[in-house]
Amino acid sequence: MGLRGWAIGLLAAGTALCVLAAGGCGGGDSPTPAEAHVLAEGGILATRPEIPLPKGLPPKKLVVRDLQKGTGLEAQKGDEVKIQYYGIVWGNGSEHANSWSYEHIPVFELGSHRILRGLNLAIPGMREGGSRELIVPYNLYYYPTEEKRRELGPLDALIYRVYLVKVYKQHQG
Repeated sequence: MGLRGWAIGLLAAGTALCVLAAGGCGGGDSPTPAEAHVLAEGGILATRPEIPLPKGLPPKKLVVRDLQKGTGLEAQKGDEVKIQYYGIVWGNGSEHANSWSYEHIPVFELGSHRILRGLNLAIPGMREGGSRELIVPYNLYYYPTEEKRRELGPLDALIYRVYLVKVYKQHQG
């Protein structure tokens, strides 16, 4: 592991301690120091982020909050996007999805049914290098023609951290 890898690992360890000690640093309004450093380098996170479990009932509408504005190409419907993501269930904090479990970072076409409906609505407008926190209500998990998963109920929501690594433009002009 080179000096850069060691530094990123050290930042990630410090961030993990900060999250454990303070319940999240900076009030959750910005990426953790490790996330900001790695994303600023145009890279990707080495490990999945931690998402604090909220209290109370989830919102009934899609919530999109920029954690870090990207500076690269802007994603639009129809583009293919390479994203890292981690999602938990609002009610119990169990993992819903985790791109770190794949050998390679997934690529999805925006507007296709290969990703959650809420992600399709929340990713357009993001720029490469950006990150967002999403709260996806029950009615935006799946598409009307899909069978609903039984482990998720109408009082649940999904909380995602999404990192836009690369946009592959499908429409020029």
